[in-house]
Amino acid sequence: MFKYVKFNEESGLCTEVGNGTNTEFYKSIGMVRKDVEQSEVDGCWYLTAKCPHYTDEEKLANAKTAKVKELVALTDKFEENKNNDMFFTSSLGFRVNGDRRTRSNIEDLIQFSTVFPVDYRDYDNKKQEVSKEDLQVILGEHITNGHNLYAQKWAYEQKIAAAKTVEDVEAIEFNFEMMDFTKE
Repeated sequence: MFKYVKFNEESGLCTEVGNGTNTEFYKSIGMVRKDVEQSEVDGCWYLTAKCPHYTDEEKLANAKTAKVKELVALTDKFEENKNNDMFFTSSLGFRVNGDRRTRSNIEDLIQFSTVFPVDYRDYDNKKQEVSKEDLQVILGEHITNGHNLYAQKWAYEQKIAAAKTVEDVEAIEFNFEMMDFTKE
């Protein structure tokens, strides 16, 4: 791509880049028309012949790093209950929030409730009347579902690590599946 620039002869780094169309103005301030490109390495403009590029190995490593960050950001949402699909289906026949806060609430109900049954709000915000034993079942399912999510995360991490090309990395899509204990 041709632009009007001022540049460092040795490095090819453009110290000024003209983006307009006023050719006479650029010439009057000492800029020259050169073939330049923006480096993927540092985002700076260089003469095309001297523009630094990532090696294929660096591109693959960068793609893997970015994909792992994407995975971590997604799984962090599970921890923070910022994922609207974060529920599993309990063997008791209703959906349960699958985040850590809900797990803590269930543990508190089991430990500190003195009268059973207790009212419990499910994922759909419906009141469920549950016994202490029901809560223990839900807690066990919650723990199992959490282990299931970690196993899926670790499998994705292995898939990312094993990818041989940037295209392989970019083709990885994260589709976490929550458990349905009514099918167990």
